[in-house]
Amino acid sequence: MYRVVFLLFWSALRCVICDNNYEDAKLNFTQLAVKYGQKCEEFDVTTKDGYILKLFHIVGNESNPIILAHGMTDSADTFIIRGELSLAITLAKKGCDVWALNVRGNKYSRRHETLNPDKDKEFWNYSFHEMGLTDLPAIIDFVLNNTGQSQLTIIGHSQGNQMSLVLTSLFTEYNSKIKAIIALGPVAFMHNVRFPLSALIPLWPSINIVLKASGQEEIFKNGTLPTYAARNVCTQKEIGYKLCGQRVLFPIVGPDPDELEPEFFPIMFEHFPTTTSRKNFDHCAQISLKKRFAQFDYGLDNLKVYGSLVPAEYPLSNITTRVALLVGLNDPLADVTDVKILRDKLPNSYYYEIKREQCNHADFVIGKNMNDYLYPIVFEILQNYRKINFNN
Repeated sequence: MYRVVFLLFWSALRCVICDNNYEDAKLNFTQLAVKYGQKCEEFDVTTKDGYILKLFHIVGNESNPIILAHGMTDSADTFIIRGELSLAITLAKKGCDVWALNVRGNKYSRRHETLNPDKDKEFWNYSFHEMGLTDLPAIIDFVLNNTGQSQLTIIGHSQGNQMSLVLTSLFTEYNSKIKAIIALGPVAFMHNVRFPLSALIPLWPSINIVLKASGQEEIFKNGTLPTYAARNVCTQKEIGYKLCGQRVLFPIVGPDPDELEPEFFPIMFEHFPTTTSRKNFDHCAQISLKKRFAQFDYGLDNLKVYGSLVPAEYPLSNITTRVALLVGLNDPLADVTDVKILRDKLPNSYYYEIKREQCNHADFVIGKNMNDYLYPIVFEILQNYRKINFNN
């Protein structure tokens, strides 16, 4: 009885908040695009292993297609929830043809031709490796076929860059299909993640055992306690900011209250986090703990899966397309030292540290002043990448 009353109370409070100048919290990607004056199309792209991915298209000049690739536990929404200031809307107003993908398992792509995500554990048997080798090439080929172009640009955030590196290092033919990868907060190597993640990641193997034993393959599933808390507590402007912002989000992504203000939290936490797999978390933890940007470690099954006892590292020297690494000095997830390791392994890279010293991991996609410190760099790369020294 008390649980029912509590749920009704929070639901009513959420409705009041959403109706109080927080319309964007209730709108999906297409609705947000239309609200901000853009024509938006939706497509379903089916991968070779049967996942059905939602792809959003803000119609522009088809000679300049750009794919937006979101990060972990995120969706295409991250590129549009800042409204007029968002990257998706800004690119569209510049005439770009914007394609915002959604990887397998997130709220828009929780579908499969034969597998039921609520019943079949096999649906969740993936990490960013499968996103890179299966999801991303399916999206790239779809976009190129629909625009009639031979090349496109990828702008990725966080794990969106991991899967781009996986693709171009292993399926090298895709290097010729990509003009450049603009990597915002690029996560690849995770040797130097900062506290509290540096303390939490060593605990993951134990947590993983419990999750696996309990059959929990989907992380941030709707209706679970973490998702419920995010939707109902974190969307409260004052309480949410103190609990979810100052005590949870900022320690993980880096503190920057000027860019992520309390008024934005009711919108952000209606769109984030979204679902991903336990295996995806496990793969990222392996990279940090083993200090290798390598394929998934199956332990005793490595010999059966790979023919070797140790999974191979991703051959980054195979990546010939241009990769622009945009780094925040206040980013504990894509630490400067780790990004420099990545830079030194890429044959054709451009490294740029954002001048705003407080730039954190989230500022690259939802900072309220991205147009000041980020967009000028992005558009300089888009317009002049042939002139930029990609070997610095």
